[in-house]
Amino acid sequence: MKMMQKRAVTQNVSTQKTPNTITTIERDSPLALSFSQQRLWFIEQLDSSSSSAYHISGAVRIHGQLDLDALTFALNAIVERHEVLRTHFPARGEQPEQVIAKPSVGMPFEHFEVANEQQLNAQLQTLKQRAFDLEQGRLVRAALIELGEQQVLFLCLHHAIADGWSLGILLEELSALYNAKQQGAPSPLMPLSCQYADYAHWQREWLNSDAAKAQSDYWQTALAGAPELSGLPCDFSRPEKQSYAAERIELNFDKAFSAQLRAFSQRHGVTDYMVMLAAWSSLVARLSGQSDVVIGTPIANRTLPQTQAMIGFFANTLALRIDHSGSPSVSEFLVRIKAQNIEAQTHQDLPFDQVVEKLSPNRSLAHTPLFQMMFAWHDNSAGQLQLGDLSAQFVELEQAQTTVQFDVSLSLGWHQDQIQGDIRFASALYRRESIEEYLRCWRNLLQAWLLDDGQAIDQVALLSQGQIEQVTTGFNADKQSYPVTECIHQRFEAQVDAFPEHIAVSYQTHTLT
Repeated sequence: MKMMQKRAVTQNVSTQKTPNTITTIERDSPLALSFSQQRLWFIEQLDSSSSSAYHISGAVRIHGQLDLDALTFALNAIVERHEVLRTHFPARGEQPEQVIAKPSVGMPFEHFEVANEQQLNAQLQTLKQRAFDLEQGRLVRAALIELGEQQVLFLCLHHAIADGWSLGILLEELSALYNAKQQGAPSPLMPLSCQYADYAHWQREWLNSDAAKAQSDYWQTALAGAPELSGLPCDFSRPEKQSYAAERIELNFDKAFSAQLRAFSQRHGVTDYMVMLAAWSSLVARLSGQSDVVIGTPIANRTLPQTQAMIGFFANTLALRIDHSGSPSVSEFLVRIKAQNIEAQTHQDLPFDQVVEKLSPNRSLAHTPLFQMMFAWHDNSAGQLQLGDLSAQFVELEQAQTTVQFDVSLSLGWHQDQIQGDIRFASALYRRESIEEYLRCWRNLLQAWLLDDGQAIDQVALLSQGQIEQVTTGFNADKQSYPVTECIHQRFEAQVDAFPEHIAVSYQTHTLT
């Protein structure tokens, strides 16, 4: 249940002067969506098959005597506490609006019994893939699946009402409310001063501020003239309409390498995220022949104190335009990457949808605008589920159907003392073997960086020593022994006698045997 624990950890940095308080608004008039919600709503209108690509789900296996009444109470209390969990988005004319159900609607909560692990996995996949109806239905669901003396709690939300940070909040509040109910104690949670609909209104008001204009100017300058498409070599022609079907490869860097990378990052005064991003960007530049590479990266975007405890879709995306020109050394390139990250984070408040609107790139159903590669770094320390003295273990959901929102999406983070994650790639564009080769090159590049940070980034060997020997020697091992008593014309005549009908010479439409 890794997705249930993830929070974006890119620092929330904002130096612009913005209103620092979200005020509540009346609920008696139409409520606008946030720009992130609006983007997902329009994506689903254009392509209903995209829905499952925006599901956030996970499961936890519970050992012990679960208090079902306390669990039900806690789930319903969370829905009552957060309006966004009882919100849907019907169309009014050509535009959607937020409609909030009454606090008493509770959490959609189903119960199932299964006989074995195979049935459990099948039930989890069914729940995970079941489509949400943004216009009419509930956008969150929970289920309790009983397997003998064990129970598995499943949660699924549409991205339009939650993000990674939100899931940490949900698990923490579920734990607190469950435990309080069992002990007969009042809720330990502080009341929220505002709700997500209030934030959506604040966001639209903020767009009229000087700070918003300054950020808009920054992004228009930073991304002007950027390449429209990633040049990472594909195996197949890009389809006219983007396919969300994908494959997934797990990534595991061993403890020794992870420790070396952390020491390397600290020595250069950058984060592990920056080193891994820089290396991946450098690889893409080398493979594509482009010195100008744009990669998207998610950011928590909770700069306002009131948003820290709210469930909702606050996460924003930064389009990092990375310059590889000038043949910088590894050390110099890391300085460049650090400065660019800090500058981008300083301008993180402008919704990505507004960045796209201001730049007005060529729009296509075949690919996402501005960038087609995502690089995410996650903190897996947040969002633990503690239900009394019960033992709870996160369940790794099997990927019956893998989806991806971009051509390639990398997700990494620290898991105890190792860097782990995965890469998802569009199967309509790439063969698995190609991505595996790209990953081998990336590891080789990283190893070379750790050994020598003074070398130019465009001179780093992408192949291992064994691969270099294979290319230079193995593929050229074509020596054969021929009789020393025969001349070349005699060898030719022998082939004519053996294969008289084979084509010997061809030119355009003419051939000779």
